[in-house]
Order: sequence, then structure tokens, then C-alpha cells
Amino acid sequence: MSPEFEGSESMPYLLVKHKVEDFAQWKRVFEENGPAARAGGLELLRVLRDTADPNMVFVFCRVNDINKAQAFTQAGQVSDSAKRGTVIGTPEGWWLSEEPASWGK
Repeated sequence: MSPEFEGSESMPYLLVKHKVEDFAQWKRVFEENGPAARAGGLELLRVLRDTADPNMVFVFCRVNDINKAQAFTQAGQVSDSAKRGTVIGTPEGWWLSEEPASWGK
């Protein structure tokens, strides 16, 4: 994952999708990792689970510091936490930008 937000006026976001063996174990490790993620420029907005497969987890974060967030996501601590948190396979991630939109009133 490589963010490209140079000159963007919108706040970037990070969406990560991964499958876990045991959601309760994953959540415990995920929450332990919270202080490091915050120090890494991320602000947790939502943890979502697929209704058809509750072990498919989505993490949605606001990126407060793109350089710190990029360094954090590439750090060994993330992959170690993924292993301890029973993540299956390689997580997928997307750097996103917010675009104005409306469904009307």
C-alpha cells in the first residue's frame, strides 16, 4: 500500500480487510495495538464484520499523519500483531480520499 495524497485537500482514510481465525483473539490483540496505531498517525473510526462471515473483518481509520501511517503499516509490529491476532493470509488495504457527495434532501 502506498498513499498518494500530495496536494489533496481531503483527509485520507485507510480501509483494511482481513480474515481471522478467532475474532475474540484478534480483537484482544487489535486493542492492545491501539496506542501504537494512534502514535502511527491513525484514528480508529470503525471495526466492521461481514454479516455472512463474521471472521471477515474491516478496519476503517482516519489518517491524521500520512507519513507516520505509512511507516506504521510497513512496520514489523503490524505483521507480528496480525500473526498473534490469528489473521489468515495477507490483509488487503486501501488508502482512500473523501469526495463530496449527496443523495439530496
